[in-house]
Amino acid sequence: MKNKNLKKQKKIIKKTTKKPKKTSKTHKKTQKTTKIKKKTKKNPIRSTKKTPSKTKKKAAKKITITKKKGSKSHQTKPDEKKKKFNNSPQENLTRPFNIIESYMGDYNFTDIYSILFVCTGNMCRSPIAEGLLKKKISEEAPVELKDKIYVHSSGIYAYEGNKPSENSVKVALQNFIDISQIRSKPINRVQIEQSDLIFALSIDHLNFILENFPTARHKSTLLKTYGKERSITIADSIPDPIGFSMEFYIKIFTEIKNAVDSAFPMIIAAAQQKIFQKNNLSL
Repeated sequence: MKNKNLKKQKKIIKKTTKKPKKTSKTHKKTQKTTKIKKKTKKNPIRSTKKTPSKTKKKAAKKITITKKKGSKSHQTKPDEKKKKFNNSPQENLTRPFNIIESYMGDYNFTDIYSILFVCTGNMCRSPIAEGLLKKKISEEAPVELKDKIYVHSSGIYAYEGNKPSENSVKVALQNFIDISQIRSKPINRVQIEQSDLIFALSIDHLNFILENFPTARHKSTLLKTYGKERSITIADSIPDPIGFSMEFYIKIFTEIKNAVDSAFPMIIAAAQQKIFQKNNLSL
């Protein structure tokens, strides 16, 4: 009886205790991959490549920026750089004379007759006078002198590169003269030395030239009194129209035009004497 009972107990134990199922190869692989993923989430595997620090990244950015700026497209040759003139009018008075800085380009002093108009800011009166004389030369000057007379303007308190005033441009355009491309220049020794005739628009301008450039006394004069043997009066100064109405600009324009017209025959005679007679050339 005892043996029978033992056999029954063994059968019951076998039934209750199930053998673990055999896991397939694919199942084992998936288990391994899941275990690896879990490990990477908790402790990510560090790559052999070192990641640059923040300071190194910033340095790299700076290097790339400097490289872009120093590239061929951004580099400027020393010849391409524009010459910088002194901005202060007072500094331009003491600037040393240098023939390379000539506003006349490659012209020879003996081959050209240079005329300079001077006002205060080189934005109203002197640009108008420059435009008027240029037009007069192109229309009425002898053919052999048309490209021999050089006309320019400047101001005793002017700054480099300012445009003419709007009303000056309008008044000139009404008389078929374009002065919009003229840019202001401060008076300096270069202009004075290279000019054969200097026209001041007012007594203040003339006094300024005589005080600061005494060697130019023989070729400096008021525009309205040029060629007239009489004493200078206040009425010979052409007033500054800046800030005034269009009617006042028209008045100033006609005043400058009359002065340029009366000075024109003497300008032509002086240009012929310098260019042709000194070079022993026939007209």
